[in-house]
Amino acid sequence: SVENKPDVATSVEAIMQKSILNPYDDDLKYDGLYHCTKMIFLFPVIVLRILWFLFTIAFAYLFSLMASEAQMRRYFTFPAKLMMYSFGFYRVKVKNRHLLTEIMKQRGLVVFNHVSMFDGILLCGYVHPFAIALNSVHGSMGFFTHISRKLQYILIDYKRGGGQTAKLIDHLARPGSNVIAIAPEGTTHAGRAVLRFRTGAFAPLRPVLPILIRSARNAQH
Repeated sequence: SVENKPDVATSVEAIMQKSILNPYDDDLKYDGLYHCTKMIFLFPVIVLRILWFLFTIAFAYLFSLMASEAQMRRYFTFPAKLMMYSFGFYRVKVKNRHLLTEIMKQRGLVVFNHVSMFDGILLCGYVHPFAIALNSVHGSMGFFTHISRKLQYILIDYKRGGGQTAKLIDHLARPGSNVIAIAPEGTTHAGRAVLRFRTGAFAPLRPVLPILIRSARNAQH
């Protein structure tokens, strides 16, 4: 009799599929009676937080209409923190802040791991009002266009590809330009892995200061 043995190649492939980490899966479960009950009881809080966020956006927009670029960079930390408060980020600890002074003197760039939609606001509110290299889709959303222009945000069109690095180089060449902060991964993920870097952040051949954003695994829940 012939013994039926599993296909070795198939077995190896199955093991690899199980061991491959999906960087976009946060591995958190939001179903079940507990989470449904929590969402019902917290619904009024959710509404209040959304209204608070809309208020801070309106405040930032009105402030951008009246303030100069220098004033915007100096005082934007206040509305940025208000936005973070609206989503429950009350305490943010920043370590090794002195390294930022050194990178500013050297006209370098800041790179960070992009784990949530709050990263840009977080950096501007608690670290420094950087010139964020932002996806052009988000940076051209109505009222936000004026805010991003005053903060010297750099709008990157990832679909176009060519010529985007030149925007970073031109910004760095301008006297008095703000420090650039860019996520070399180019997109958000669950924070469980590091995606392949894009080369734009390193093409200007300037010193680079890495910033690691770390939070509790359920911080966005």
